[in-house]
Amino acid sequence: RVAVDETPKPERPSPQTVPAIDRVVPDKAAQATTAQPLTFNGNNFVQGLSVSVTDRTGKVTVLKGTALETVTREIVKLSMVLDIAGEYSFLVTNPSGQSSNSVVVIVS
Repeated sequence: RVAVDETPKPERPSPQTVPAIDRVVPDKAAQATTAQPLTFNGNNFVQGLSVSVTDRTGKVTVLKGTALETVTREIVKLSMVLDIAGEYSFLVTNPSGQSSNSVVVIVS
């Protein structure tokens, strides 16, 4: 006789939700030494996420916590100084470690 294991198998964890950025508003900005508002529209944004910003020099700044003004499933709002002309690349990373596509804001 073969014994059957009656122990229930643990449920597989559901796939983590990958954030996606559809667009950033505005996608063009004027170079300034004061903070400018940016709104990221997309989906699967999760509380506790971070936004990585890479300027044209390659410097990466990570914004999270109180540096983010609003985080909902579909919107992330923040304000930051865009004081170097060129492209700024933005990437959202959820607490699970999964990252979105990147979007660009052109500063002139």
